[in-house]
Amino acid sequence: RLEDILVKQIPISQIRLSSSRTNTEYLPNDVRKNMDESRIPITKNGEISLYLPIVGAAMDTVTAGFDIRPSYKNNFNFDALIILAQEGAIGVIPRSEDINLKVQEKIIKGVKRATSFIVRSPYTVKPDDSLSKVQEYFQIHKYSRYPVVTEDNKLKGVITRKDFENRDPNLLVKERMAKKVDVVNEKDLSTIEDADTFLDKYRHSMLPVIDGEGYLKGLITRRDINNLIYNPHATLDSQNRYMVLVAVGTKKDDEELKRLKSVDGFVVDASVGRHKWVGEKVEWLKKHTDKPVIAGNVMGYHDAKYLAEIADAVKVGYGIGAGCISSEITGIGASVANSIWDSYKASIENNIPLIGDGGFKNSGDIVVGYGLGASAIMVGKMIAHGEETPIRDMRNIKGYPEKIYRGMGSEPLIESSGRYFGKAPEGTESWIKIKGPLGGILDDIESGIMSGVSGLGFSSLQELIRNSDLIFNLESKELSGAKNIQDLKTVPRNLNI
Repeated sequence: RLEDILVKQIPISQIRLSSSRTNTEYLPNDVRKNMDESRIPITKNGEISLYLPIVGAAMDTVTAGFDIRPSYKNNFNFDALIILAQEGAIGVIPRSEDINLKVQEKIIKGVKRATSFIVRSPYTVKPDDSLSKVQEYFQIHKYSRYPVVTEDNKLKGVITRKDFENRDPNLLVKERMAKKVDVVNEKDLSTIEDADTFLDKYRHSMLPVIDGEGYLKGLITRRDINNLIYNPHATLDSQNRYMVLVAVGTKKDDEELKRLKSVDGFVVDASVGRHKWVGEKVEWLKKHTDKPVIAGNVMGYHDAKYLAEIADAVKVGYGIGAGCISSEITGIGASVANSIWDSYKASIENNIPLIGDGGFKNSGDIVVGYGLGASAIMVGKMIAHGEETPIRDMRNIKGYPEKIYRGMGSEPLIESSGRYFGKAPEGTESWIKIKGPLGGILDDIESGIMSGVSGLGFSSLQELIRNSDLIFNLESKELSGAKNIQDLKTVPRNLNI
């Protein structure tokens, strides 16, 4: 029985599902088709409904934050928010000393007017780099064309696969690159159709995008344009702009309402959601704005009920995220599986969706979260491996790039993030691999979810959520053993994080 499992506070990664349904006929594509037709509402009145019910965490190394790469000119990178919306999910803008109200306002405007078909953080090489570096890039990233830029990111040329493959690795890029290249000025790109036209005109699979002074602003690629044209899943507002959420603290601030008026919803982001300040901030927002308000975090029925009666969605989970050590510091906590299961009654009583938050390591964990009663899952580290996410610091280990991943309760952020009421650090920093495009990571998560839903005999994700036909099992050694194999190239990007 699930209750026997939950009483032991088992991590969600050790719980797996089976079903009493037999003679089923659904395949992953059937689930995908049904998801197209009926999105999952993650707020009470369905103002925000997602094709892929994933929420990018409000973290400055996940959704939006400072980025050291030249293409961002030591400024803020919010590309992940755009990609999440493009893929049918949504992200939350964090708040910190760096990401204050003015920056949050700027990011919201940037997402709303985003030319998402421009790759804003392409891999580049320098004229004096050796061909061995380009060959190494190709082995890791598989791109066949790389812009050549100066230290300050001015475009000098392009080097292609025919220029570096099977060539002397000691040659320099400037000896092999094409110096005269077709380019597109950023001001001439307003729509996907513009990009499509330029790619057809020049008959290239990739074109550099520059500003009026010749500095590289990004790339447009045939692959990305085709993905946008043929991907109908984007999370859009009534004006067909990408949707985005913003994290706010418990302080009541009229300036906050003025600057963040274009956002699609607020997330009252506190570690202890049962606090009176959280409830008062939710009520204040509901009084002064018509935008949905998500609040958290909670761990069970009573604190979930407190917020479910006033908010539009409740965020569930405490102290078990990859960058979080709140349980160790405060002694407070429960497994996210327990928290979702116990909070579900309050969810039903008030017709409020739950958003599971923390401890989800792969798409299998996410499917279990839906089975326990969550309408959406918030993820941080799982998507922080995407190359478009903010990079505050970077290093290479044996040719593979790594970046810093940090919790918003880590020492530099504990006071400015506004999530925590104490001053002792409740988060950690660590190095994680940069695994590839964020869109690919999200595609893998989606594929796992669709396979899980159909494999359990359900026609849609909506049907699976807290369905009485589900059977909950403790993961056996036989199931978990294969995960110790580290070099399987067929393992999807979102697994074994």
